[in-house]
Amino acid sequence: MLAFVMIMSLTACSGKKDSGEQPADAPAKAPAEEAQDPSEETGEKEGLTFAIVPKQAGNEYHEVIATGFNEACAELGITPIVQYPEDTSAEAQSTVINNLIAQKVDGIAIGANDPEALEGAIKTARDQGIVVVTFDSDTKGSQVFVNQASNEAVAQVLVDSILDMTGGEGEFAVLSATSTATNQNAWIAAMENLIASDDKYAKLEWVTTVYGDDEDQKSYDETESLMTNYPDLKVICSPTCVGYLAACKAVMNANSEIKVAGLGMPSWSLGYVGEGTCSEYMYLWNPVEIGSTTVYTMKALMARYAWKCKILPGRLEEWQYRHDHLWPEMAQALKEAGIRNYTIWTDGKELFGYYECDDVEFTTRSQAENPVVDAWNIHVKDVITMEMDPETGAQPPLRQVFLFE
Repeated sequence: MLAFVMIMSLTACSGKKDSGEQPADAPAKAPAEEAQDPSEETGEKEGLTFAIVPKQAGNEYHEVIATGFNEACAELGITPIVQYPEDTSAEAQSTVINNLIAQKVDGIAIGANDPEALEGAIKTARDQGIVVVTFDSDTKGSQVFVNQASNEAVAQVLVDSILDMTGGEGEFAVLSATSTATNQNAWIAAMENLIASDDKYAKLEWVTTVYGDDEDQKSYDETESLMTNYPDLKVICSPTCVGYLAACKAVMNANSEIKVAGLGMPSWSLGYVGEGTCSEYMYLWNPVEIGSTTVYTMKALMARYAWKCKILPGRLEEWQYRHDHLWPEMAQALKEAGIRNYTIWTDGKELFGYYECDDVEFTTRSQAENPVVDAWNIHVKDVITMEMDPETGAQPPLRQVFLFE
């Protein structure tokens, strides 16, 4: 992971002014049938194709992220693919990623279910010039992590919620998602550090952490077990939307006085959050913006490449003729290298070339290793003079000095 993009702030949500109806600006559920089926694609791909691999199917939080992804792709004229894994295992996500590699997509955004196990599939994608970013939960190998909020910010609101709901002292437990979820584990670790570093949390007793695997029934069952095993429990904190809702349901169905804190979807939580419920408030960022930001991030990682070379005296017309009759094999080699929007200008003495690609390193290596490109360079060496970089086997790139978009 080379960098991360911080895009959103946490927002507290409560039901104090709840009308009983979903707010007009609440994220709408993205029907699964809206996700494009790549098997229906026919013919040669035109333009960019981006894919998103959420953590889990049937989870509205991830479906809303996919909605933002689709909307941003439509805005930029990019073909979107939404592919959910069969389950929440790293193996299932790796299978999806490998299938997308075979489809020759240009970018893949992954909500990782494991901090390390996807690294091999991601390396394969990047070795083929595919841009790979992560969102919601990071993993090794990603170029950029689109982070919804800092670990410290999430920990702060969760711990402060626990402090408030316990009245400043007492027992609490955490109901997490899967035990390998990178974001969950990072938030929990940040909560531990915060509690240990500030005396105002000294009277809080963290009794246990359990895992509901982001499954409704298992999260509900884990909540019931917490209520049974810890009769003095005051608060259950769930930093996952599925767990938060399941905990609220279990607590209210048991008529328990336990309070529920955590991260929840507003559209799910009507009737479970607000005055007179087990949870007066909860927090969340805007999932739509996570999806859209992954698209903008991948597009920003698309590379530009410019080069120049000299035309031999009196050979411009011959160069023009040969490029007007470009070999089909050479055109295919450029496509396989990930080159698009390739244009060449001249002032009569020099040629100035510009193209876009997903990964300059992959593109230059692909051309340097392709015998068709070697043959083409020999074919035009009597009309132009090219200087090649001995390390990359490609023309040295020009340095970008200005960009206006």
